[in-house]
Formats: sequence, structure tokens, C-alpha cells
Amino acid sequence: MSMTDEQKSYLLAEYDYLTKQIHWRITQIVADQRNGLILTGALWAWLATNDSNQIFEFVKWAPVAIVILFSIKRVSMSLAIREQRLYLKTLEDKFNLPEGTGWVRTRKATPRLGKALRIWSILYWVSLLVANTALALLTTQP
Repeated sequence: MSMTDEQKSYLLAEYDYLTKQIHWRITQIVADQRNGLILTGALWAWLATNDSNQIFEFVKWAPVAIVILFSIKRVSMSLAIREQRLYLKTLEDKFNLPEGTGWVRTRKATPRLGKALRIWSILYWVSLLVANTALALLTTQP
């Protein structure tokens, strides 16, 4: 199937946009890991110095809720990245790129790295959830 120059330009612009979107999502995932840790740590620091009995029992579960929300966001970002990568692969296939070239094909050349990063991210959020849940369960009113 041959394409017009206009169609090729459109697909190239779309490809550029999608790769930027994927990079932005990856940046967000890393920022969310940092922000989740800082936010939950700040809440626990505040709880450790707060003497209000009425608010303590409710607020001590806020870090757990925050971790759950960040985890849900992480899953949705991963699903969006996966969908965009699949579409980018179809674009790369349309241009009959040589093996080992193209953003998606290059990433496929190092699948162990992607798998290691996914495992690291899962362990990170599960560990943060377990730690915050344990702290919530083990703390008593000041």
C-alpha cells in the first residue's frame, strides 16, 4: 500500500507525538514514586507530632489511601503506554523499517530491562503499601 506524502507526514507527526507522550508518562511514573514516598512520609511526620486524638484515627489511614491512588494511576499509565506502544509498532511496520530500528523495535531488543523496571515498580508500590498499612495498624492514639 503506497502512501501520499501528506499521509506520511501525518503518520510521522503522530509517531513523534506518541513517543513524546510515552516519555512523559514514564517521567510521571518516576515522579509519582518520589512524590508518593515524600507525601506519605510527611503525613506520618505530621501525625507523629500532632496531639489531636479526634483526627489521628482517621488521618492515619490517609497514607494508605494515597499509596492506593498512586498505584491505580501507575496501572493506568502502564496500560496507556502499552496501548500506545502497540499502535507505534503498527506505524513502524507500515514504514517497513529494518529490524532493530524504530522506537518500539529497539525497546523490544531489551525486554529484560522493561520487565525489570515493571517488577521494580510493583515491588516499590507493594512495599510502600505494606509499610503504610503496618504503621496504620500499629499506631495508637497519642
